[in-house]
Amino acid sequence: MPRHTDHLRADHALVRRALAALAAIGQYSVVGGNLPAEDTAELLQFLREFLLTVHFRKESDHVWPALVMRGDDFCAGKVGDLLRLQTEVTDLVHALMLLWEPLGDLSAAEREAFHGTIEELTSRVLHMQEIEERWLLPATDAAVPHDDQIDWSAAFQSLDQRHDDWVASVERLSSRWLD
Repeated sequence: MPRHTDHLRADHALVRRALAALAAIGQYSVVGGNLPAEDTAELLQFLREFLLTVHFRKESDHVWPALVMRGDDFCAGKVGDLLRLQTEVTDLVHALMLLWEPLGDLSAAEREAFHGTIEELTSRVLHMQEIEERWLLPATDAAVPHDDQIDWSAAFQSLDQRHDDWVASVERLSSRWLD
């Protein structure tokens, strides 16, 4: 049976792929291409609905509280760092949504801001994933007993109702923009 931390690592890979596709769109736009409205909207929706609403909730509602209770002070400090970064990432996703205008293309300044915001968002998400995969997920596996994780499967499944749709969407868009 896969560990819950493996499930989170798979989420990380999906988010990295979506961010790479969004970065390719940002790069395409900043060098003068028209912003592909539908692809951009779909990736921003993925970030809002999957990263912020599903993935962050798996971690902040279930995994990190258990780790803070069972882990050491170092882990508790890293969880605090992650919660701060989650707020920054949420703000950046909302900023991207405000910059994107579905009724028209972006101005040159908006293209630069859009591209720069994507870079900031990607940097923070990758930093979060590094903290999680280097320290916190291994610590969760070591410190949080299976008894404490018993409700996580049902909670993750409840949150992941659109998971297969998101995987298909990200794969389709990343194939278009990356491959």
